[in-house]
Amino acid sequence: ALREMRRLPGVVAGDELSRASDVNAQMKRRRLSGYAISVSLGRLVRFMGPKKVKIQAEVMLAVVTYRDRVYKMTVNGSGSIAIPRNSFREKQIAALQEDALSGALKQAFRSLSATLEKQAGKTRRTAARRKGR
Repeated sequence: ALREMRRLPGVVAGDELSRASDVNAQMKRRRLSGYAISVSLGRLVRFMGPKKVKIQAEVMLAVVTYRDRVYKMTVNGSGSIAIPRNSFREKQIAALQEDALSGALKQAFRSLSATLEKQAGKTRRTAARRKGR
């Protein structure tokens, strides 16, 4: 999850091992908004069809503000991968599940990034309007 988040433009990501003082200093220096994100697995399912095997994953991101832990939003993502049934081997399950989860996380983080950008744009426009009056 952290790897997917770090790939987003304009995002600086840390994990639970990051020191709070480092995170706060980076936020202040770059004028960033801070959020804490919990990732939950909603569903991980294998479908065995007559012609293909499909692994489907769903994740949920719960987002709260970094410092005061106020709930901000929940974002969902889903991903899947399918391969022909005749080439499927049981030992592939872990890799297929990882691919499906990676796709679900990518979708969720893209959605989160777009939502946060939209909210930041509204806040900037509102602040600019107030300032100009």
